[in-house]
Amino acid sequence: MSASSGSKLLAYVAGAGALGYGAYFAVQQKEVLKHEKEAADIAALLDKEKKKAVQTSQLIKEHEERLSVLAKQETAVKADLKKAEDKLKAAQAEVSRLQGEVTRAASERGGLLSRLTSLRSDSERSKEAMVLSEANLKIARQRVAEAKAQLNPLNSPLLKGSGKR
Repeated sequence: MSASSGSKLLAYVAGAGALGYGAYFAVQQKEVLKHEKEAADIAALLDKEKKKAVQTSQLIKEHEERLSVLAKQETAVKADLKKAEDKLKAAQAEVSRLQGEVTRAASERGGLLSRLTSLRSDSERSKEAMVLSEANLKIARQRVAEAKAQLNPLNSPLLKGSGKR
């Protein structure tokens, strides 16, 4: 082998080694780019998930605040409902009491109307009895007067009857 052929061989081996390293470098470069793209995609996905987590946290906070407000409103409405129910019960009790009074008054009124009718009937009978009694009294007084007139012997029917014959 001559020097020039040795140099050529060396140049061939070096060229082949460089070509092999170039191929290896190209494959590794492709692998590096692939992993860098994956890392960039994962970083973008992580950033997206962080934003989503922040938004979700804000929505959770808003919903919890709204729930708190609604719970307070519900408590207030329940208190108002309880007051209204108590007022309704009181009004119903008052209605029942008043209905009882109306029923009692109507019953008492019916009794009084019946008693009034009875008293008017009794009054009418008494008036009729008074008229009869006055007529009887007039007749009785007339008989008393006649009887007193008979006390005088000159008014005796025997004497009166003898003068007529």
